[in-house]
Amino acid sequence: MNDRDKIKKLEPVKRPAQHSQRQSYRRKKGSNRLRLVVTLVALVLIAAGTSIYFFSKSSPSATNPAKTTTTKASVVTTEPQPVWRVSWTTPMAWGHGTAANSTIRDLATVEAAGTSIKIRISNEFGTGPLDIGAATVGIESIGPAISPGTLQNLTFSGSAAVSIPIAQSIVSDPVQLSTTTGETIAISLYVANVDLMTVHYCCSGHTLAYYTRNNIGNTVNDLTGSTFNGGATNYGILVDAIDSLETTGRGSIVVLGDSISDGYHSALRWPDVLQARINALPDQDHRAVVDESITANTLTTFTPNFSKGGGGPPGLTRLDDDVLSLPGVSYLIVFLGTNDIFFGAPPSLIESGYQQVVSQAHQQGIKVIGATLLPRLGSDYLLNGTYYRLWDSAHESELEQLNQWILTSRSFDAVLNFNIVVANIYNGACQPDAMYPQYDSTDHLHPNASGQVALGNSIDTQIFDIQPAPLASPLISVTRTPGCQGEPGLLPASTTTQPAPVTTAAAPVIPTTNVPPIEK
Repeated sequence: MNDRDKIKKLEPVKRPAQHSQRQSYRRKKGSNRLRLVVTLVALVLIAAGTSIYFFSKSSPSATNPAKTTTTKASVVTTEPQPVWRVSWTTPMAWGHGTAANSTIRDLATVEAAGTSIKIRISNEFGTGPLDIGAATVGIESIGPAISPGTLQNLTFSGSAAVSIPIAQSIVSDPVQLSTTTGETIAISLYVANVDLMTVHYCCSGHTLAYYTRNNIGNTVNDLTGSTFNGGATNYGILVDAIDSLETTGRGSIVVLGDSISDGYHSALRWPDVLQARINALPDQDHRAVVDESITANTLTTFTPNFSKGGGGPPGLTRLDDDVLSLPGVSYLIVFLGTNDIFFGAPPSLIESGYQQVVSQAHQQGIKVIGATLLPRLGSDYLLNGTYYRLWDSAHESELEQLNQWILTSRSFDAVLNFNIVVANIYNGACQPDAMYPQYDSTDHLHPNASGQVALGNSIDTQIFDIQPAPLASPLISVTRTPGCQGEPGLLPASTTTQPAPVTTAAAPVIPTTNVPPIEK
């Protein structure tokens, strides 16, 4: 049985090998969520493949709006106060396509139940001021259609229209629209002028936006979606973040990553696996997981060599817009660096980049979790439609050196040893510098759906100050090869901290063979 039989998987779309970058990078956001389900059957996968290192740090604690005050006489508990937290993002990466007197309808699946929302719109890569003549928001019905009775106007400082300068973004006024976890909303924007669209490509094969043809005009109030016959696209357009006013749950988790976390070559993404697991917990333990990953992204501003262009602004450049400026963030997972090595950045520069991220995040009370880079012996690089095998022994040595630093430097509040989760160390094999074949999407770098589930399952949710979450159903079964310890120079598996047992009361079981696509 192949992946297509096991899961609803759309054909991957080739991504551009080189994307434009700017000197002034601003707002970019990302995350669409796959509704996975959870089951206790997968404990063997965790036992076989997980490694989480916990470090005792003095960094700030996670956000929890429920306050309890203790006095000598009594204990007084106040009701949780509404808190604005980011509930969906898609990081903007480059400019693509021109809109003129036309309407765009973006789809976004929010990962927090709320009573109100705010929408952020980006003109990062525009060629001029972006003139939004009108905007609406409502609950998505089917495709571009909106559920009757949910459509509302968006305003900006009280005005129905707004002009956004180049390389800037704007946040709408709050809209009273009740949403549930995992609900898809539709944001419609009438672009009154002519401008290059700021976009993010995401999640192979999944529709993120619809649009009218140019010069069709303002159709933001179209409930049926019939005017959006210009096309459907895998690009998120203009809208890069949504905030929700929550009365339960805790601070959001941001993933700052590259194509591995962006779902390249896979119908699943490990951040969506993690989100689905967290969604099975009680409301008070809920956290939104927002995916700020861009394909071909780097951490540092190191200039890529020859024609291998990076994707979107580097992690350090976009840290403020894609993480620090978002409301209600408690945790940041940093999973960048493999493209830096490939483009020629020395490990010392990447290590310095990690330290800068940790320092800036800690200043805002955000805990930072590092992740080791995946094994990639024999990995390919797609350039102008052709695969080139350009990863050599020098690259591999630098990757092992960097992973050693991630695990032992104690720079992070915790570390996810993703490297050994998908390494070729199962079912009798012991080649830790390569990816396990059944987790490999065929390019020896990007995990397939099975590998993405393994990564998402390997995370002990207690590192987010919540209880252990049940596991998603694994797509394959693996057994750790006895005596195979992982990459040379890395800590042996016996020194890792295993996740706490999962309680049997946690989540309903729905087969992963019937999961929907990331976006409708």
